[in-house]
Amino acid sequence: MIKTPDTLHNLRNVDIPSPTDDDVLTYDAATKLWGAETAAGGGTGDMTKAIYDTNDDGVVDASEDSDLLEGSTKAQVQDHAPKVHTHIEADVTDLDHDAQKIKSKTVDAPAAEDDDKFLQYDHANSKFILTAGGGGGAATFLELTDTPASYAGQGGKAVKVKADVSGLEFGDCPIAVSSSKSLAVPIPSISVTAELV
Repeated sequence: MIKTPDTLHNLRNVDIPSPTDDDVLTYDAATKLWGAETAAGGGTGDMTKAIYDTNDDGVVDASEDSDLLEGSTKAQVQDHAPKVHTHIEADVTDLDHDAQKIKSKTVDAPAAEDDDKFLQYDHANSKFILTAGGGGGAATFLELTDTPASYAGQGGKAVKVKADVSGLEFGDCPIAVSSSKSLAVPIPSISVTAELV
């Protein structure tokens, strides 16, 4: 007759010489035996759905109590509007954002037609504006900063340095030029005094 084990410890692959209350059965692959260990995360209590979620809505009953939510219901907490708050510039790091200012100065918003333009500070309006490139300087005489702004009414005149030497201006030409491009140079009269001997 074959005798069957009458306790867990009598099984060949179980090694539980002295189990204690609340131990759990665990398997050890190295020894290929079942043993007893204290349950991980220990503690006591009766955290069961039947006690803490009596209406079976997936929310712990105490969380539905408006007194515990400082006067707000569950629906109000779920649908609340975020509070408005601000941060100083130094608090914002590692943020890829759409900057509208440089050192507190407004920057013009670019459009498709602003390709190849550069930012230039406009002191009169206290902001940065998009400006077309000039290609490396003035292209005409009038575009220079120390020359007259227009040729209007200046036909036949010459360019001369201003009296205060602050720039150039148009003035009367000291030598008349004819249409044939020959110069009419006035010859001063010469007075000769001869002494007779």
